[in-house]
Amino acid sequence: MYIALLMTLFGTGSNTRGELQDVLQLPRTLPDYEILKAGSSLVNDISRSTDVTVLVANRLFLLNSVRLNSEFQSALTTYFSADVEMLTLYPHLESKRQRINKWVSEQTHGLIRRLIPSGALTHNSALSIVNALYFKGLWKHPFDKRNTHLSTFYTPDGRGISVRMMYANQKFDYLEMEDIEADAIKLPFGDGSTIGHSQSSVNMKQALINLGARLLFSDMADLSGISYYDFLSVSSIFHKAVLVVNEDGAEAAAATSVNVFSRSAGLEMRVDRPFFVAIVHRRAGPVFLGHVVRPGTVS
Repeated sequence: MYIALLMTLFGTGSNTRGELQDVLQLPRTLPDYEILKAGSSLVNDISRSTDVTVLVANRLFLLNSVRLNSEFQSALTTYFSADVEMLTLYPHLESKRQRINKWVSEQTHGLIRRLIPSGALTHNSALSIVNALYFKGLWKHPFDKRNTHLSTFYTPDGRGISVRMMYANQKFDYLEMEDIEADAIKLPFGDGSTIGHSQSSVNMKQALINLGARLLFSDMADLSGISYYDFLSVSSIFHKAVLVVNEDGAEAAAATSVNVFSRSAGLEMRVDRPFFVAIVHRRAGPVFLGHVVRPGTVS
């Protein structure tokens, strides 16, 4: 989602731009070329991973006859490898929605098939900036499938649900975060059947407004960087993430002072209640962040 917002940033101006830079934690005095360079580096670092499969795809869909600024289109193509697809010849809003969702499904290997929900596009919808990211990696130390069995996972209301749980007796990097009374372990990825399948879908509009990007969604939005000729504002931002985990690895498609050490003494860490999960790139940082509250129940 960060990459999609970064691409949107270059279509904004004045206070709309300043608010979005604050949300993205980019100094307002940072020159454009520095932001573009950082964005390009982020995309390239993630895409160049050799020990896992990571695919990053960006596309700008034109739903109506919007006259794009050449500078905006050039920046998206040069720094984010984003191309432009015209949907103006598609006769109906539904066919446009289906085309965008089909592209997302192709880029995420079918994990995300309906990014844009029914009814989300209107006749006033001008364009859609889409970022898709697909990840697949094998654990450096795979779990033994013979140790996987049904166990109880406790949801926030204290109820127990039956899930298939993996077990391993191995050495992992372990993290204690005393300030928030939490522990963490790192499962590295190295050079079947699904255990966990979690997904979430959300319209990020209200969350971004709460973070301070208010003008972006208002009639006062300045999106003159996208088009000098059309009055535009953002109606919605949809984000969907899917994470699939099994004994072999993980597949995904959508950060106090701590002490870190490798635990050598025996310690049991039982993940049977809501937890946070992150897939972290060594250089680029977190690629996926998630909060698992209720895993898929066993059918």
